[in-house]
Amino acid sequence: MKSRFLEWATGRGHDIVRYGPSFAASSAVLRALGLAAVPRFLDEAREVGVRDKEAWLYALVRSRRPERVVETGVCEGWSTAAMLKAMRANATGRLWSVDLPTYDPAGSVNADGRREGAVIPGGMEPGFEVPAYLRDRWTLRLGDARQVLPKLFDEVGPVDLFVHDSEHSHAHQRWEYELAWEYLRPLGILASDDTDWTPAFREFARLHDPAGHRTLDLGRRGLIGRPA
Repeated sequence: MKSRFLEWATGRGHDIVRYGPSFAASSAVLRALGLAAVPRFLDEAREVGVRDKEAWLYALVRSRRPERVVETGVCEGWSTAAMLKAMRANATGRLWSVDLPTYDPAGSVNADGRREGAVIPGGMEPGFEVPAYLRDRWTLRLGDARQVLPKLFDEVGPVDLFVHDSEHSHAHQRWEYELAWEYLRPLGILASDDTDWTPAFREFARLHDPAGHRTLDLGRRGLIGRPA
């Protein structure tokens, strides 16, 4: 169990957890978030061809069986495809994605002055790695998240899972977290990739879960559950 958790927490091939809680404490949070089956679904992710980097999202969706999921940041679509593949296995769920594609090979510079590396190759569209057979559960909205995301949440209504993987500036991460939190169902989960870019996730977690009973801070990614 411990080795499988570390694989899920870090992604195989990445550094071992640097900031996270102990394994025992993390296991308790996994149970509290309804994610005790994550290690089993990590094995399944490998069997069905999900890349190691996205296996955590596959296992998350398989474990919680969310009906409505919203993500920001698509790029090639590997994470999108992992979640859609999990929904197909669950025989339930729908995914709405928001993406502002960058085609400049140099990438884009975010509000903190850091260069983001998500780039779409010329002639391709966001999500080009998502197979056709998975697209029946997927809706893609293109545009700046600050304009698109509030309207999408109003349209979709309460969601079971929100996944941040768009602009990783401090202000934008905090804005997305706070907005998504308003639309999460009770016991819903907010997940974020690249939490090591800014302190935004840890600030958000201290505000909304000061005791840390519903938060997993895994160094490069994090999860926080909304209370019942």
